[in-house]
Amino acid sequence: LEPLNIRTSFLTKRSTGKYQKAQMGIRIHCVGKDRPGMLAAVAEKVSQGHLSVENITTELKMDQSGSRNFVINCDCTATHKMTKEELDRLFEDFNVLKNELSFD
Repeated sequence: LEPLNIRTSFLTKRSTGKYQKAQMGIRIHCVGKDRPGMLAAVAEKVSQGHLSVENITTELKMDQSGSRNFVINCDCTATHKMTKEELDRLFEDFNVLKNELSFD
């Protein structure tokens, strides 16, 4: 990375003792035609669902027709065990987002 003048560093979590332990994990996977605001919309839904992002990756992939697809993989945690009703509500919220953004 030196020829590109890029510096890297490792991130470490602060230990303040105020973190609640994760009780469950959820993976969110979205694929759709590339357009501005997709990642922000997913992040907003994650926040509204009271989830914490542990890892998030994005990539652009070309489909067979030559269109660019934006792929989001988001690993989240919740500090409480979500009830079936909470999971159903979260699922429905992401289905609404899926339709709004034309995710596959």
